[in-house]
Amino acid sequence: NSVILSFGGEHYFEYTTLANFGNDREALFMTNHFCYDFPACENWPVNDLKANFVNCVISGSNRDELWLSAREEAQANVLFDHCLIKIDELLEPDNYPNFMSDFTTSSINWPRTDSLFSDFRLDTLSKAEGLAIPLGTVTTDIENNMRDFSRPDAGCYEYQY
Repeated sequence: NSVILSFGGEHYFEYTTLANFGNDREALFMTNHFCYDFPACENWPVNDLKANFVNCVISGSNRDELWLSAREEAQANVLFDHCLIKIDELLEPDNYPNFMSDFTTSSINWPRTDSLFSDFRLDTLSKAEGLAIPLGTVTTDIENNMRDFSRPDAGCYEYQY
């Protein structure tokens, strides 16, 4: 996994790219519980989970690059706002079939294998281009390139024309 948020907590990510390639783990794994006695897992303490992702890209080579596991005894408040995420099996009936309506705002599920980026920088046809909302606190990308003031790109890189 690129990022594991286990046993809840409060987390905030903006303009973050989580990309996981070449293995069978998700780029982002989140739970509001923890198993202390693996593999029996008879002891499952829980903790509220609050995780906000704004203008982020979560992608990789698997069908699902995001996994959420939440027990009902604790809250799981998760929001993906103006993000591009790659999910498939997470949407199955036994998991979170309403994930896109319950946990996202103005986000795109991109379960396809189309290229989003090259060397982790946005590709010319990337769906992450212009997807983000301006955040006054973040005006440059990870390489100090200026972000577009009206339609910035999701993820850590702003596409350079």
